[in-house]
Amino acid sequence: MLNAIYFYRVSRWLYLHHIPVLPKLITLLIFLIYNSKIPYQAKIGRESTFGYGGMGVVIHSKSIIGENCTICQQVTIGGGNSRFPGVPVIGNNVYCERFYRYGWYNNRKQCYNRSKRSRNQTSSR
Repeated sequence: MLNAIYFYRVSRWLYLHHIPVLPKLITLLIFLIYNSKIPYQAKIGRESTFGYGGMGVVIHSKSIIGENCTICQQVTIGGGNSRFPGVPVIGNNVYCERFYRYGWYNNRKQCYNRSKRSRNQTSSR
């Protein structure tokens, strides 16, 4: 079934093969169909998936997402600010329900922040 990750992979392939206009059009199509911002400049690893087709997912254009990751609906993987500079780097085998801060996550750790207690349980570098 077609979902946002499929359209992302097509636009990423076109971008890497220096085809100029089509990746931008496909990114616009992703926004119109799935209400998601998944830019072709972001690096998303093999076998990574979006929950519910990627509805409402927002990813920073310089983000790096590892292989075999699951990103649920309504997740924002955004850039930093003056307090947390840079962009997110998510490692392999990560399940993201919610993601609000900058960090590195690996090996099926859940990267979500619902309370101060859960923030302390997730590891960041």
